[in-house]
Amino acid sequence: DLLSNLLQSPSSAKLLNQPIPILDAESEYICSLALECLAHLFSWIPLSASITPSLLTTIFHFARFGCDIRARKMASVNGSSQNCVLGQERGRLGVLAMSCINELMSKNCVPMEFEEYLLRMFQQTFYLLQKITKDNNAHTVKSRLEELDESYIEKFTDFLRLFVSVHLRRIESYSQFPVVEFLTLLFKYTFH
Repeated sequence: DLLSNLLQSPSSAKLLNQPIPILDAESEYICSLALECLAHLFSWIPLSASITPSLLTTIFHFARFGCDIRARKMASVNGSSQNCVLGQERGRLGVLAMSCINELMSKNCVPMEFEEYLLRMFQQTFYLLQKITKDNNAHTVKSRLEELDESYIEKFTDFLRLFVSVHLRRIESYSQFPVVEFLTLLFKYTFH
């Protein structure tokens, strides 16, 4: 996408376009525990050097699990209860990742050096919003949203609310911030 390239460096654009890996049950369990710990930590630690671009990228990578319709479809098409559980667990990783992101976004006081991280967060969010609201012949935005986990949609909506109410004014002055495109995607998401 032109907008994705506009917002990202070549290396992060490559990372976003990589397929979401299949994790075994033990790895998914460990990842869910790690995301739960991070959400708890983010609720009380100050925004500082401990939150790195690499950590943000990793958390947003897990957030993609929540909007991966293909994994949910494969679990329901293959029909086995194990596949269904794996599909639900992948969705749960997306929900837990969005909880981490929401903890970070709920901090109204953002130090100056953290604004770059805020911009990176927006870049990742813009990608997820594009992915969720993408229209194609097989799916409308409404049908795509109906296929996603309700908890994920709730967390993602909460994230958008926090982003718009708390941080939009900070980030809209950046020349790289595509205000019109963001508002268009937000409109599609809201009024699907």
